[in-house]
Amino acid sequence: MKEPKVLVTMQDIQRYRILKDVIEKKLKATQASLILGLSYIHTLRLKQKLARAGLKGLLRPGRQAPNKIPAEKIKLIASLYKK
Repeated sequence: MKEPKVLVTMQDIQRYRILKDVIEKKLKATQASLILGLSYIHTLRLKQKLARAGLKGLLRPGRQAPNKIPAEKIKLIASLYKK
């Protein structure tokens, strides 16, 4: 199976570094939540995801649009239009 595309942004890298500091106890979760602009509870959720799955736990998988027309159907429509 294909592995889904994953987009890494600078915000994701910043979150990763700050949450890594929280896990290593260099920074408190309350301080991290203020830096990231997130609630304390959400910061704890992200910390758990990072501890479980690493950086992939923080990333959002890229998804196709649910209403995207398949390429085969587009080719069929184009061929019918040309005829």
